[in-house]
Amino acid sequence: MSQVQIVRSFIEELSKNSRKHPDRISVDKINGSALSTAIGLPETPFPKEEFKNEEKKVHIIAKTVRPPVISASAEVSTSSTILELKESLAPQLNVAVTSLRLLHKGKPLVNSKFLADYFDPEATEVSLQMFLLQSS
Repeated sequence: MSQVQIVRSFIEELSKNSRKHPDRISVDKINGSALSTAIGLPETPFPKEEFKNEEKKVHIIAKTVRPPVISASAEVSTSSTILELKESLAPQLNVAVTSLRLLHKGKPLVNSKFLADYFDPEATEVSLQMFLLQSS
């Protein structure tokens, strides 16, 4: 039985029982050749191994908004968190991580988010605004 015949028999079954059509064609209506028909799948190349583990780095430059203008920079992975970025900037500024606030385009960066959540993945350099809170 060819595929055309299978389709025809299915349509006939539908027309007989319009409300109760079978989800499957009974096995006696299908012969072995229809079951063994090979369906070709398109071949898709897999990504190269070298790109799987490649970690993108971004150069971050942070400058204070208020005088005195202080700047710090760090080279970090895009998979790093904002807290990890602050931990790399704080020693350069001689401040505690908790007293460091970072902004990007006027919006505060949340410690638990990743750099990739805020920045364009293709960016190689990003400028941030920075506030240093006074410790009391």
